[in-house]
Amino acid sequence: MRVEKFSFYIKENLLLILGFLVFCCLTFIIVGKHELWRDETHTLIVVKECKSIFDIYYKTRYDGHPLLWYYIVYALDQLNFSDYQMQLFHWSIGCSVVFLFLFYAKVEKFWKLLIIFGYFFTYEYTILFRNYSLGILFLFLSLIFLEKKKFVFFVLALILAMQANFFSMLIACFLWLFAFKEHVVEHKKLFIGSSFFIVFGIYLYYLSALTFAKDYDFQNGVIIDITSIGNFFYAFGNSILNIPLWNKNFWNSNIFNPEIKLVISITLYFLTLKMFINEKKIFYFFLITSFFTQIFFGVKYFGSIRHHGHIYIILIISLWLHGIFYKYQPIFTGFKKYFFTTIFLTQIYATLNAYFHEFNYSFSDAKKAADFINKNYINYNLLAYPDYTGAIVSYYTNKSIFFLDEGKLGTFMKFCKSRNKNYSDMDFFNYVRSNNVDLENTLIIKNEKMNIDIQRKAQLKLVAFFNTSIVSEEIFYLYVKNR
Repeated sequence: MRVEKFSFYIKENLLLILGFLVFCCLTFIIVGKHELWRDETHTLIVVKECKSIFDIYYKTRYDGHPLLWYYIVYALDQLNFSDYQMQLFHWSIGCSVVFLFLFYAKVEKFWKLLIIFGYFFTYEYTILFRNYSLGILFLFLSLIFLEKKKFVFFVLALILAMQANFFSMLIACFLWLFAFKEHVVEHKKLFIGSSFFIVFGIYLYYLSALTFAKDYDFQNGVIIDITSIGNFFYAFGNSILNIPLWNKNFWNSNIFNPEIKLVISITLYFLTLKMFINEKKIFYFFLITSFFTQIFFGVKYFGSIRHHGHIYIILIISLWLHGIFYKYQPIFTGFKKYFFTTIFLTQIYATLNAYFHEFNYSFSDAKKAADFINKNYINYNLLAYPDYTGAIVSYYTNKSIFFLDEGKLGTFMKFCKSRNKNYSDMDFFNYVRSNNVDLENTLIIKNEKMNIDIQRKAQLKLVAFFNTSIVSEEIFYLYVKNR
C-alpha cells in the first residue's frame, strides 16, 4: 500500500520533482563559478577574528544584522569548512527554500515553476553568500505551520526569521499580525500568550543588531523629502519588474532611465495592489507589509537589489496565503494571468542575464588581485582606500591592511559614523606628507585609477590592475614606489 501511495505521489508531482532537480543542478554549477565579493567575505573575516562565540557580539557591533547567521558561519568555521563548502551550505539553504515552496505552497504547478526560476530564487538568494536566504527559509516554514495550525512551531519559525535580518523580521511581524487576526477567536489563549514570545523575538533582534554600537553608521534620523517618495516606488519597481542591463555590470542595474522607471514603478505598485483587491485578507497583508518595507527604503536606507527583493518575497508569500485562505478562488485568471506572467518572465530574463555573465566574467577581481600580491609583494605593507577595497584583499592575502579611512590597521570594514567614506587621492597625499609615511615597501590598493598628478607627486607607479569584475567597485589598481 505504501509503495502504491509513493508511486502515486511521484506521478502526481513528477513535474515539480524534475523542476527541483533542474534548479539544484543549475544553481550548483553557478555556485562553483561564483567568486565571493566583499559583503560575502565580510562575515567570513569577522568569524575568523572571533576567539569564541561570545566575541561575535562585539565584532559585529557595526554590521546592523542580528547574530543567527554569524553563529552558523562561526560553527562551520570551527569545523574547518572551506570557502566553497561554506557556499555549498548556503546553496543548500536556497534549495531548501525552493523545495518548501514547490511541495507545500498552495500555488498551481505551472506558476510555481515560473517563480522558482526567477532571479531572486536562482541567483540573489541562493548563489550570493548572505543571511537573506536563511530568513526566507524560516518565513516559508512559518507558512507551512500556519496552514496546519501548528501555532507553536509557527511562532518559533517567526522568531528565528527575526534573527536572520531586518527584512525577515519586518515580514515576520506582519505575518504574526495576519495570523493573530485570523485565529485569535479560535485560539485566544494561545495567541495572546505567544505574543510575549513575538515581542521577545523583536527585542532580541534589536538587542543583537542595534544597541551595542553607539557609533553605528545607520543610527541617524530619517530623511523625508521628494527623493524619499521616489525611492519608495523605485524599490518596488526594482523588485517586481527586475530588468537589468545586459552587460557585465548587470548587478543592481536597470534598463530604464530614472524618469521612466519612476512612472513604471508607480504604475506597477497600484496594479499589483489591484491584483489582490477582491481578496481583502491578502490585500491588507500585502499592502501593509510592502508599504512599511518601502517606507524603510524611502526614508532610512535605499539599499540594493538584495534588499528590494524582499518586496518580491512579500508578493510570493501573498500568493501562498491566497492559496491557503482563498483556495477556491484562482488568482491567475483574466488580466491577472497576463500581469503575473509578465512579472515572472522578466525575473527569468534577469536569471539568464546573471548566469550568462557569471559564466563569462568574475563576480569580483579581489582574488586575482590578492594572488598577484601574494606572488609578487607578499612582504610589502598594504594600504587601501576606500576600506571595502582593502577588506576583501585582506581576506585573501591573510594580512592586516592599513585602512586610510579609519587611520589604522584592520581586516574588515566597520560601518561607523567616524569612518571617512569619501577618502580622496589628495587626502591620501596629505596624509602621507603630514605623517612622513615611508612608501618604500608599501603597496597601495584602490578600486579606481589614482589621479595622475598625485601619482607623480607621491612617486608611485601602477604595477597591476584588474577590471573585469561584474561588481563595478570590485576592480583593483595596485601602486608601489617608483624606484
